[in-house]
This record gives sequence, C-alpha cells and structure tokens, in this order.
Amino acid sequence: MSRHYYILTLRTQNQIGIIHQITTCILALKGDILSFNEYVISETNEFLCRVRFEVNQKLDTSNRSRLLDELSTKYGSHIAVTPESQKLRMGILVSGQNHCLQELLYQHAINRLPVSIPFVISNHDIHAPLCQFYKVPFYPITLSSSDKKEDQILEISRHNSDFIVLARYMQILSPQFIDAYQNDIINVHHSILPAFKGGNPYQQAYDYGVKLIGATSHFVTENLDEGPIIEQDVVAIHHRNTVTDITEKGHWIEKKVLSQTCRLYAENRVLRGKQKVVVFS
Repeated sequence: MSRHYYILTLRTQNQIGIIHQITTCILALKGDILSFNEYVISETNEFLCRVRFEVNQKLDTSNRSRLLDELSTKYGSHIAVTPESQKLRMGILVSGQNHCLQELLYQHAINRLPVSIPFVISNHDIHAPLCQFYKVPFYPITLSSSDKKEDQILEISRHNSDFIVLARYMQILSPQFIDAYQNDIINVHHSILPAFKGGNPYQQAYDYGVKLIGATSHFVTENLDEGPIIEQDVVAIHHRNTVTDITEKGHWIEKKVLSQTCRLYAENRVLRGKQKVVVFS
C-alpha cells in the first residue's frame, strides 16, 4: 500500500480548540498524524503549528480544498497543505565571495537540501564555472552605483522562485524590490561579539581580541539587517588565530548557518509570526 505524506502549516490567533479542530479535519481524510509541532507566541497570542501526516490515497484537489476551506473559515488565510515531496524553488543572489554559494550548490547536489535551484544571479561573472559544474543556470549582471539592475533581477526571480537566498550578496535591496517580489528573502551575515560594523569585521575582531564569532540568518525587510532572526551559531577563536584563521572560521560558520536555514525553510519548519520566527527543528 502506497503512502502519501503532507505538511500542514498554520498561523492564527490562539483560541480554544484549535488542535482538536486540526486533528478532526485530518481524521476526516483518514489521515494519520506522524508529528505535531505547535507553539504560542505569548506576546502576540499567535498560535503556530506544523503537522506532518500521511494518507493512503493522494489528496485530490477537492479534498485539499475542503481541508483548507474548513480551517481557513475558522482560523484565517495563513494556512497551507503541501505534499512533503514538493520542492520549493530557491533563487540565489551572490557577489564576489563564493563560500556560501558553494555550500548551497553542494548540499543540493547530494540531496541534503530539498529544493530546486532555477537560477544564480551575480554581479561577478567568476561564478559561471561553478554553476556550470552543478548545472545551475547562471545570470551575470553588471551593476553601477546608480543602477542596481533590480528590474532585471526581479524579472528573472519573480516568476521562477518561491524564495530568494542572499548568499553573501553585498548589494542592499530596495524597499520597492522587496515589496514587488512579495515572497520571502533570506540573508546571512557575520555576528561578532561585540558587533563590528563596516569593512573588515574579522580584522576588527582580531584587533579587539574577540573570543567568539558567529553568523545570523534572517528574513530581509526594509530595515537593513533587522529582519526576524531564523538561525544563529557561534565558533570560538583564541589569541593564536590570525586574521586569515578568523576569516576562514567566519566563512565556515556563515555557510553552515545559511545551508541549515535553507534546509529548515524548504521543509516548512520556519514559520513567521508578526514579530518573531518559530523554527520547528
């Protein structure tokens, strides 16, 4: 007997009986719940959940619509039911450094990152051989201080991706681009304690004798590097580390955090609340 697996995600205002209602709806489809993750954000009274369930027969359009309609009527529109095997389309923007790009392409090639990659866009054409090796379409663009070519990037990405990853893309996306794209955009940047802004952050870390460096992934918003945080991690450094050592460790933790973030997002484990992000890892 073949089994079919689905993921239900929901965000709504918390109220009595939500879990009972969800399980009842899945039971009506003769579904078997395999995992049920839920959390209430107390500050905003938001209920978020991720439910993995299986059914004997593939859910047709009418069955999925009935499930969605029944829950949407009670709990609003922030609900989705997707086949577990359905892959999101992940577009990538990258500048000169390729450590994050390499990691994403490698993780995808060995099937640890369950997405499709329809394009890589860069203002540096040095990534063409790497993309060719992994058989990923590469689009080089030429930028200037007065023209970031956002219209061109939007034309490629809007209809060909479900989300965008900034794999060390060193250009600031305008609020107009973010609003026009509409889907999620994920970024990663260094997190050094204490934080050093501007150029050469790892040189600054070395100069001040920092003992921990790290990386943060977050959703892109109109406020630069202030979007809701998804993942963070740190790595220890010590006085014997040179600037080169620190930079290498920084790049390692950046690509680790970003690839992990993309995997969690692709598996529908990252749910955005009004202010916070909940990750069902």
